[in-house]
Amino acid sequence: LLLPPLHGFITPLNLKLKDIDERILYSTADILRMDSTKSRIRLKLHSPAGMDNEVALISKRKIKSLSINGRKASYRKHKNRLTINYKAIQNNIDLIISF
Repeated sequence: LLLPPLHGFITPLNLKLKDIDERILYSTADILRMDSTKSRIRLKLHSPAGMDNEVALISKRKIKSLSINGRKASYRKHKNRLTINYKAIQNNIDLIISF
């Protein structure tokens, strides 16, 4: 009998991204890679398929687009805090935020 995970782990980071003002506050998925430019953040994440996940960032800039594995994704923004909730459809997640 295979049961889905009932809880996740939050990895607190408060990690400043290279050459930009954004910070990753935490992620419930493992962060395998981070790339950032002045106009884009790309995170390669890993999580068991079917798991609900969340990533939180601090950003003062307006988001032009956000995608997960090439599909448009939603987010919540309150003041400077950006929260992205998603269900991992596959183990490897490619999250791209464009400014």
